[in-house]
Amino acid sequence: MTPEKAIQHFHFKLNKVWDATESDIKAFESIKSFVIENQKKTINENQLFAKLYVYLYGQFLNYYKATVFDNIPQKQLNQVLETPLQQIIENFRKQLNESELYQIQKNIGFSEKHSATRSESENLNDNELLKDVIDSGKVNETFFNEQWKYKDVEDNLVAQIGNALNNYK
Repeated sequence: MTPEKAIQHFHFKLNKVWDATESDIKAFESIKSFVIENQKKTINENQLFAKLYVYLYGQFLNYYKATVFDNIPQKQLNQVLETPLQQIIENFRKQLNESELYQIQKNIGFSEKHSATRSESENLNDNELLKDVIDSGKVNETFFNEQWKYKDVEDNLVAQIGNALNNYK
């Protein structure tokens, strides 16, 4: 049970079920004030997290064309928060390598169109370019050599995060 639900529960009991004394009401109000102040303090001590949380929540609301009353954006945000940092870094690393591969293909001259939308001549051109790469003996080096290794990405992100934490306290 969350502190908010517990407070609601006791508020109901004190007002509707129990015969609360003045002392009970003062104790309840004291606990309620403590919880509220503690939440405010936690948010104040974690401003950067709070900013990113609200920003990402807004992005999810926009992406899903939802309102704050819809639970999908909140579930997606919770899913991100539940994902281990190592997995998020690995997903980011894969994204970087995929971007590098697209850039390599573009530099070689491959069509940027999806294969289903290319013309016959564009497909033939891409096949010729691929044949040239194969003939050069650099297929593995060109297409399968990941540019970004996990340790490099992790080190870079740790440095950037540390820098942000120091600059935006």
